[in-house]
Amino acid sequence: MNLRQVQSNVLLYKFYQALREPLFWGPVLIIYIQKVSAMSLAQIYQMESVCVILLFVLQIPTGAIADLIGRKKTMLAGSILLLGDCLMFGLARSSQEIWIANILWTFGFSLITGADSALLYDTLATQQRSDHYKLVDGRSNAYRFLLFSLASPVAGYLAATNIRLPVLLGIPSLLATCIIICFMVEPPRTDKDIAKKKIQDIMKLSVLFVAKNKRVKWIILYTALLGVIGKVWFLPTILISNWCHCRLSIMVGYSSP
Repeated sequence: MNLRQVQSNVLLYKFYQALREPLFWGPVLIIYIQKVSAMSLAQIYQMESVCVILLFVLQIPTGAIADLIGRKKTMLAGSILLLGDCLMFGLARSSQEIWIANILWTFGFSLITGADSALLYDTLATQQRSDHYKLVDGRSNAYRFLLFSLASPVAGYLAATNIRLPVLLGIPSLLATCIIICFMVEPPRTDKDIAKKKIQDIMKLSVLFVAKNKRVKWIILYTALLGVIGKVWFLPTILISNWCHCRLSIMVGYSSP
């Protein structure tokens, strides 16, 4: 890779990281699922638990896929699945469709996780700039969180207009990430090419290692539990938003003639 391709990849990576998740649905997602599918809060978090555990299981085979077909193709496949997930969520009318959408998210997210950071690292390594990886990746994620902070206050107003609107507005950003990935350049591997047979052997050894190692299994379950609990932030956000809305309504009511 030449310097221009490296700079282009780094710039595109920043846009990709900023837009790779729906921006508006966070604060209203739980209410949205309850309204369109009639699922209870307990059922929603049971579904999330299954998907997070499945996500951990998929990390081994999807990592091998990235080694076999390349980081760019793997990222594109994952982003297309995430786009399908958002579209399915936006049109869902039953709990079965919500489950299918969440499964699509699980497979899509498992594909992009690791492949995107590997593409950035290998890109920087071609110019002996791998020490800049944490700085570039950190800033890229910071841009995404900044967009979340700007979009979240608007989500409630969008949902009040149409409950599906915050979810469907995630489609343009996910579509943009697919286009962005198409313009990226696949960097040369920093390690030697791995034969398909060798990757299969590594996958088998990894599965056997996890199956026989009790501590590793507990670590995986504990991390999966943290992943599920981490999504509980949706509920406090909803409660705070509703409380603020009620307070504002009361204040406006008192000031009205």
